[in-house]
Amino acid sequence: MWHTATNEGFVDPRHPTELPLTLRFLLTFDDGPHPHTGKVLRHLARNPVQPHIKGIFFVQTRHLTRGDSSDGRAMLTIEQAEGHVLGLRAGTTQGHLCRTGMSPAELERSLLSGKEVLDQITGTPTMLVRPASWLFNPSTFDCYGRHRLHLLLSDINAFDGVNWGMHLLRRLNFRSQLAGLQTRFLRRTLPVVLHTIPIVVTFHDTNSFTAEHLGDYLCLLVEEATRLGLPLHHKPFIDDRDELLATALRQIQHSYDTTAGPCSGGAVIWRLPAPSYHSRHGRLTPANIGFDDDAIDGQPDGPGFSCPASAQAEIGSRGSLPVPSARWLMRFLHLRRGQPRQTSRR
Repeated sequence: MWHTATNEGFVDPRHPTELPLTLRFLLTFDDGPHPHTGKVLRHLARNPVQPHIKGIFFVQTRHLTRGDSSDGRAMLTIEQAEGHVLGLRAGTTQGHLCRTGMSPAELERSLLSGKEVLDQITGTPTMLVRPASWLFNPSTFDCYGRHRLHLLLSDINAFDGVNWGMHLLRRLNFRSQLAGLQTRFLRRTLPVVLHTIPIVVTFHDTNSFTAEHLGDYLCLLVEEATRLGLPLHHKPFIDDRDELLATALRQIQHSYDTTAGPCSGGAVIWRLPAPSYHSRHGRLTPANIGFDDDAIDGQPDGPGFSCPASAQAEIGSRGSLPVPSARWLMRFLHLRRGQPRQTSRR
C-alpha cells in the first residue's frame, strides 16, 4: 500500500531501493540580471505546469549594465528574496570573459570580486560557478576549488544565449537532448540524488523570447520527457531553495566516482557528459581534472589526486559519448554567423 509522506509521519513502507526512480528538472539561468529577468521570475512563480519553481541564477556581478547597476543590484535582491539561488557567472566589469585566458592574478581578483557581491546579498558563502562558454582547464578548475566554488554545467541547453532563432527549433532541441538522457537513464549512468535524478537545464534570462515564453519551454520539457517515457516526479521542477542548492551540490558530487587508488583519499574521476568538457587546449578528459568536495561532506580529500591505470582505461572506453544533434546544429549556426568559437555563449 502506498502512503504519501505528511507532517503526521506517514511514509512509503517500501525500502528506498524498491521505489521507482523519477526525474526532476533543475532550472538555471545565465548572464543576468537583465530587464527581462523580472518576466522570468513571474513565469517561475505562475506557469501552466507548476507554481513557485525555484532556479539558480548565474549572474554578472560587476558588469556596469547588469549586476553593478542600481537596477541590477535590486534585481539580485529580489531573486534572493523570492527564494532563488545566486551563483557566479562573472565578476569583471567586462562581463563574462573566458577565464582560461586570464592570468592567475586576474582570475583570483574576478572570483573574489564576484563572490563579495553575492555573499553580501545572500548572507551566505557563494558555492556555485559557471564559466563563460563553459571553457575551463585544470588551472581554472583548481582556482574554483580554492575558493570553494563548485562547477555546475548542464544536461539540457536551450541554446538561447544569442537571439539567432534557435527558439524556432525548441521542441526538436529538447527532444534530441532528452533522447540522449533517455539512453543514459536506461543504462543507469545518470547520477541519483535522494532517489531522484536531477536534470540541469540552462536558459538565459537575457533572451527576450525566453523571458516571454518560459512557460511554454517548461511545458515542452514535461511533454517531451513524457513522450520519451521518462518517469517524472509529481513535482517535475524543484521548488525549494534549500533543496535546490543541496541537489545541485549532490549532483556535482555524484557526477564523480570515488575509487580506491594508490593516493591517499582515493581517486576522483569526472563523470559529466563528454560534450561539457572544453578547454583552450582541447577537450579535457576525466583523468586530468579533479574535484574538491570538502564543502559537501566536510572531509579533506587528502594530499593529492591521481587516477589509477584501471580507471584511466575505463575513461578511455567511455570518454567519448554521442553529442546531441542539436548541439552540432547550434555550432553550425554559430559558425555561419562568423563568430569565433572561443567567445560563444551557450
